[in-house]
Amino acid sequence: MNHIKAADIQKKLNTLDLIILPEIANDIPVTPEHNIWFPGQGSRTYPGEFSRITTYADIIEIIRLWVEEKLRKSYDLHPEEEEGLLYEILVALLTECKLSETDPLIAPPDNWWSQIAINAREEEFPFELIGFIESRDARRILFRIIPALLDIECDQLMKQMDLQLPDRSSVVTPGWVKHYMKGDRHTQSWIYHSSSGKGYFLVLFTRGCQHAKCAGCNLHLLGCREKISSELINRQVETALCRELLDSEKREIKEIVLSNNGSIFDESTLPTASLLYFVSKASHELPNLKKIILETRVEPVDIILLEKIKETLEFDGKNIQVELAVGVEIFDDEARNKYYKKGLRIEQLQELAKELGDLGIKLRCYMMYKPLPGMTREEADEDIAKAVDYFSRLSKDHNIDLTIHINPTFVAIGTKLAEAFEKGEYSPPDLSDLRKLVLSFEGSSINIYVGINDEGLAVPGGSFIKSGCEKDLDRFKKFNFTGDFQYLK
Repeated sequence: MNHIKAADIQKKLNTLDLIILPEIANDIPVTPEHNIWFPGQGSRTYPGEFSRITTYADIIEIIRLWVEEKLRKSYDLHPEEEEGLLYEILVALLTECKLSETDPLIAPPDNWWSQIAINAREEEFPFELIGFIESRDARRILFRIIPALLDIECDQLMKQMDLQLPDRSSVVTPGWVKHYMKGDRHTQSWIYHSSSGKGYFLVLFTRGCQHAKCAGCNLHLLGCREKISSELINRQVETALCRELLDSEKREIKEIVLSNNGSIFDESTLPTASLLYFVSKASHELPNLKKIILETRVEPVDIILLEKIKETLEFDGKNIQVELAVGVEIFDDEARNKYYKKGLRIEQLQELAKELGDLGIKLRCYMMYKPLPGMTREEADEDIAKAVDYFSRLSKDHNIDLTIHINPTFVAIGTKLAEAFEKGEYSPPDLSDLRKLVLSFEGSSINIYVGINDEGLAVPGGSFIKSGCEKDLDRFKKFNFTGDFQYLK
């Protein structure tokens, strides 16, 4: 299809043959039976005037009608301006983008996504798309519905309308995974920002973590009970790297994280062939990639495999740094293993750091801030401070580039920590306390990064993201992007 115009989209949508009324409500009314009122059907008080959503086209038409009415109420535009802005806003709504020149911001009702999912579940509707709607995965929705609706690829439409896809991660819970996940689909992927530039976080759907004992972690519940073949895992990689990134995004990505919510070096969950396939595919698809970060537990790390990964990158002629990301969680040995059930000895970290230093591979250690019931803020501060001091010395002793990744703890669904939270024995940390702690490490010889994503896995009220923390979230985002402690002051 040649350069798409607003008129082309209008013609496509007009085939739906629905009537546009001059006045519609700000929200789209829904009955208790989950029927939805279409503008143009007459009185909303008469039950016979309600219809169910039966096709994707119905969804698009409702959005379009709602946007048109909002447009008329909010802007004084010439007819030729109205048409162009209308469809820019339509795409912005679908992508959840904020248009810098749109004031006030136009956004759908709060219950929009969930309501579509409720209606769609009972009708003829693509099962995969329902899952993406329920997880609020606007990116993956658009890559599927734009070609179906407009006969144009998502990449082409974004270029022509000068829009970007949303960066945020989808909301994936154990129940969602059990109901919607298939072996040929990756669990999640999202774009994030770091001091080195844009990054891409890819979570593969594989057999779940085989340790599955950590007191505050439920990531093993996001995996599969059975092994998934290398053929299906390779399809996940192909989709995530080749089909669900815009060309412009591929050029911007400087680092990529590979995870399977467990250990990507555990061959019982991720075959070696698939890991090497990912490394080669990433190096070819992302032309400006500078770093590959591999998440794993310490025990299954294979030095010979690490050498193969480096050889693969060198054979492809790519100068890409490799980094291992391992979970330490708590520095104190007794707290880490007796109470948190991590099953990690500090000696294992020392041995790994020496081997990685010899290979020129970086190390990232995940630490948790206030991860146990009964732990005070002072104890949490002290544990992180001891970790920073220890890892600073470890970095110097073994000449290894080391990053401490500090994650404020959230109360994950289905964990021992959640049980303590329900009994009133635990409360999540305050970001203001963490900000003061991180600021005290200014001048440290190692890199520090702060995780500010609860991944949608927190029980109600159990997240560190709460009312009043917006400024601290923004400060941490800027700190992570620049590495500049001034943003925390």
